[in-house]
Amino acid sequence: MSLRHALLGALADQPRSGYELLKHFEQSLAYAWPASHSQIYPELGRLLSEQLIEQTAAGARGSKTYALTDTGLAEVRRWLRETEPDRRVRNDALLRMFFLWLLEPDEAREHLERERAY
Repeated sequence: MSLRHALLGALADQPRSGYELLKHFEQSLAYAWPASHSQIYPELGRLLSEQLIEQTAAGARGSKTYALTDTGLAEVRRWLRETEPDRRVRNDALLRMFFLWLLEPDEAREHLERERAY
Protein backbone atom coordinates (compact mmCIF):
# COMPACT_ATOMS: atom_id res chain seq x y z
CA MET A 1 0.00 0.00 0.00
CA SER A 2 1.09 3.49 -0.57
CA LEU A 3 -0.12 6.96 0.15
CA ARG A 4 -1.55 7.06 -3.35
CA HIS A 5 -4.43 4.76 -2.48
CA ALA A 6 -5.29 6.75 0.62
CA LEU A 7 -5.44 9.92 -1.49
CA LEU A 8 -7.47 8.25 -4.22
CA GLY A 9 -9.92 6.93 -1.65
CA ALA A 10 -10.24 10.34 -0.01
CA LEU A 11 -10.92 11.97 -3.38
CA ALA A 12 -13.54 9.33 -4.21
CA ASP A 13 -15.73 10.93 -1.56
CA GLN A 14 -15.48 14.48 -2.95
CA PRO A 15 -13.05 16.82 -4.71
CA ARG A 16 -10.59 18.42 -2.30
CA SER A 17 -7.65 20.80 -2.30
CA GLY A 18 -4.28 19.70 -1.02
CA TYR A 19 -4.98 21.58 2.22
CA GLU A 20 -8.36 19.88 2.59
CA LEU A 21 -6.71 16.49 2.03
CA LEU A 22 -4.13 17.29 4.71
CA LYS A 23 -6.93 18.19 7.15
CA HIS A 24 -8.85 15.03 6.19
CA PHE A 25 -5.79 12.95 7.04
CA GLU A 26 -5.29 14.77 10.34
CA GLN A 27 -8.93 14.39 11.39
CA SER A 28 -9.74 10.93 10.07
CA LEU A 29 -7.28 8.81 8.13
CA ALA A 30 -4.32 9.46 10.44
CA TYR A 31 -5.59 6.71 12.74
CA ALA A 32 -4.74 4.24 9.99
CA TRP A 33 -2.29 6.06 7.72
CA PRO A 34 -0.75 9.38 8.79
CA ALA A 35 0.60 11.70 6.11
CA SER A 36 2.27 15.09 6.14
CA HIS A 37 2.22 18.09 3.83
CA SER A 38 5.61 17.07 2.42
CA GLN A 39 4.23 13.64 1.50
CA ILE A 40 0.79 14.61 0.19
CA TYR A 41 1.72 17.35 -2.29
CA PRO A 42 4.38 15.42 -4.25
CA GLU A 43 2.05 12.41 -4.45
CA LEU A 44 -0.74 14.60 -5.81
CA GLY A 45 1.66 15.65 -8.57
CA ARG A 46 2.38 12.02 -9.43
CA LEU A 47 -1.32 11.10 -9.41
CA LEU A 48 -2.04 14.06 -11.68
CA SER A 49 0.69 13.08 -14.14
CA GLU A 50 -0.65 9.50 -14.21
CA GLN A 51 -4.16 10.87 -14.86
CA LEU A 52 -5.58 9.18 -11.76
CA ILE A 53 -6.79 12.60 -10.59
CA GLU A 54 -7.49 15.89 -12.34
CA GLN A 55 -7.31 19.49 -11.26
CA THR A 56 -10.82 20.92 -11.28
CA ALA A 57 -10.27 24.40 -9.86
CA ALA A 58 -7.63 26.91 -8.80
CA GLY A 59 -8.10 29.29 -5.92
CA ALA A 60 -6.39 31.94 -3.90
CA ARG A 61 -2.69 31.61 -3.05
CA GLY A 62 -2.12 28.80 -5.54
CA SER A 63 -4.75 26.48 -4.08
CA LYS A 64 -5.74 23.66 -6.43
CA THR A 65 -8.77 21.41 -6.14
CA TYR A 66 -8.44 17.82 -7.30
CA ALA A 67 -11.04 15.23 -8.28
CA LEU A 68 -10.76 11.52 -8.91
CA THR A 69 -10.87 10.37 -12.54
CA ASP A 70 -12.57 7.18 -13.67
CA THR A 71 -9.10 5.65 -13.98
CA GLY A 72 -8.32 6.67 -10.40
CA LEU A 73 -11.55 5.14 -9.13
CA ALA A 74 -10.75 1.92 -10.99
CA GLU A 75 -7.29 1.89 -9.37
CA VAL A 76 -8.54 2.31 -5.80
CA ARG A 77 -11.15 -0.39 -6.42
CA ARG A 78 -8.47 -2.68 -7.89
CA TRP A 79 -6.36 -2.13 -4.76
CA LEU A 80 -9.30 -2.97 -2.51
CA ARG A 81 -10.31 -6.05 -4.51
CA GLU A 82 -7.05 -7.58 -5.67
CA THR A 83 -4.33 -6.91 -3.11
CA GLU A 84 -3.79 -8.20 0.38
CA PRO A 85 -3.18 -5.69 3.18
CA ASP A 86 0.43 -5.16 4.17
CA ARG A 87 0.38 -5.60 7.93
CA ARG A 88 4.09 -4.92 8.43
CA VAL A 89 3.89 -1.13 8.28
CA ARG A 90 1.30 1.38 9.40
CA ASN A 91 -2.21 -0.08 9.22
CA ASP A 92 -3.10 -0.92 5.65
CA ALA A 93 -5.93 -3.21 6.77
CA LEU A 94 -7.60 -0.46 8.81
CA LEU A 95 -7.14 2.11 6.03
CA ARG A 96 -9.15 -0.14 3.71
CA MET A 97 -12.11 0.04 6.11
CA PHE A 98 -12.43 3.75 5.33
CA PHE A 99 -13.03 2.94 1.66
CA LEU A 100 -15.15 -0.23 1.67
CA TRP A 101 -18.10 1.90 0.58
CA LEU A 102 -16.46 2.01 -2.86
CA LEU A 103 -17.09 -1.73 -3.32
CA GLU A 104 -20.29 -3.64 -3.90
CA PRO A 105 -21.88 -4.76 -0.61
CA ASP A 106 -21.00 -8.42 -1.14
CA GLU A 107 -17.37 -7.52 -1.86
CA ALA A 108 -17.19 -5.40 1.31
CA ARG A 109 -18.72 -8.25 3.32
CA GLU A 110 -16.14 -10.70 1.92
CA HIS A 111 -13.36 -8.32 2.87
CA LEU A 112 -14.68 -8.04 6.44
CA GLU A 113 -14.98 -11.81 6.68
CA ARG A 114 -11.34 -12.24 5.56
CA GLU A 115 -10.25 -9.73 8.17
CA ARG A 116 -12.23 -11.48 10.88
CA ALA A 117 -10.62 -14.81 9.92
CA TYR A 118 -7.15 -13.21 10.00
